Amino acid sequence: MVRPTPPKPRTVSDFKAKLLQPATTSNFECYFMLPQNLTYPGKNDTDRLLLTCMEASLPGSSIATHEMNNDFTGVTERSAYRRLYDDKADFTFIVDTEYFQIGVFEAWMRYVVGEQYARGYDGPTYSYRMNWPNLYKTDIFITKFEKDLGSKYGNRGGGYKSKPMIYRFMQAFPTSINSIPVSYDSASLLKVTVSFAYTRYIILNSPSQNVPQASGPGLSPGNPELGTFGVDTAGKFNLPSDFNPLSPNIVPNNLPAGTVSNDFLNIGNPALDQFGVRDQLGRGAAGTTGANILA
Repeated sequence: MVRPTPPKPRTVSDFKAKLLQPATTSNFECYFMLPQNLTYPGKNDTDRLLLTCMEASLPGSSIATHEMNNDFTGVTERSAYRRLYDDKADFTFIVDTEYFQIGVFEAWMRYVVGEQYARGYDGPTYSYRMNWPNLYKTDIFITKFEKDLGSKYGNRGGGYKSKPMIYRFMQAFPTSINSIPVSYDSASLLKVTVSFAYTRYIILNSPSQNVPQASGPGLSPGNPELGTFGVDTAGKFNLPSDFNPLSPNIVPNNLPAGTVSNDFLNIGNPALDQFGVRDQLGRGAAGTTGANILA
C-alpha cells in the first residue's frame, strides 16, 4: 500500500525554488487564424489582433460520470463516460481608431451566415443562407508564457525556466459580439468582447500531453483520439493497409465465399447483422440469407 512520505525539514532554498516563481496573469498572446476566403482590409495583419487582445480565459473542462449505487452497501461509485468542454471562449480587444477589431469580427460573422452572397442587403426582402462549416471554422490559439520566455530553458539558481503552454481551440468561430457602451462621461479605452464557439481544445508544449500523435496523409495532427480506424479531415475512414473484409476471422463460415458486408455500424462483420442487411437502406448482399427490408 502506497503511503505519503513523512514530513521532513525544509531549507530556505527549497522554498525559493518551489514558491518564489509563481505564474502571472499578464503574459499571454492570442493568435487568430481568419478564414481563408474571408474578405476584409488588413486581415493578414495578424499582429493587429494579437497585440490588442487584452483579456482572455484559459479554457476548462469537466468529466461526466455515471453513478452506481447498488453494487456495494452504502457506497456510491462513479465512472467516467465523457469529457465535457466549455461551450464558449471570450476575448476582449482594445479598439483602434480604424475600428479594425470590430470590423473584422463583424465581417467574420457575416461570412458565417453567408451575408456576402445575399441580395438586397438593406432591403425589406433580405435573406441569407448559412455557409458551409468547414469554410468559416478555424483554429485559434492562446499562448501562456512568463517573463523569462526569451531565456534558454534549463536550471537557474535552483529553479527552472518557464515553458509556454499553447491552448489550441479546434474548429472555432465567433458567435456573438457584445454590445459596446459609449457615453459623454470621462473618456476611456473603447473595448469589444467577442465570444467564440469551439469543438474542443488541446494543449501543446505541455509535459502532461505525452500521447502519440496521429500520422499519415489526411489525418488531423494533434488528435490522440484517432485510433486504428481514424477519420481524416474529409470525413473518410482510414482503414489499415492489412484490413481485409473477407478474412476468415471476420466472415462466418456459414456465408457463401465472397460475401461482403457493408453495414456502417458493423464494418466487415455480417454476423452482427441478424437481418442480413448490408447497408442503411435494408438491402441484402448478393448470396446472403435473410429478407430485404427494402427492395
